[in-house]
Amino acid sequence: MILDGAQMVLDVDDIADDPVFNLKEEKKSVDLSQLSLEEKRLYDSIKNGNQTAESLMADLGWDMTEILARLTMLELKNFITGVDSQCIELL
Repeated sequence: MILDGAQMVLDVDDIADDPVFNLKEEKKSVDLSQLSLEEKRLYDSIKNGNQTAESLMADLGWDMTEILARLTMLELKNFITGVDSQCIELL
């Protein structure tokens, strides 16, 4: 198998380091300069683990209408995805 290109794996990091799998995400810096102050607060709250509209509402103290409006703007600006699902994720 080694002649066919097999490699020894001693732990999970050996697999994650293999460029074929590319499991480790590169940390990319996000330019938040085009966001309003409220959109930045919302983005930071999502980054800190609040991934549902309800948890964002509890964290920020905003009403659901404002949360959904700002989430839509962040999605249109390609900062997040999943506004219409149960899990909001950063792009």
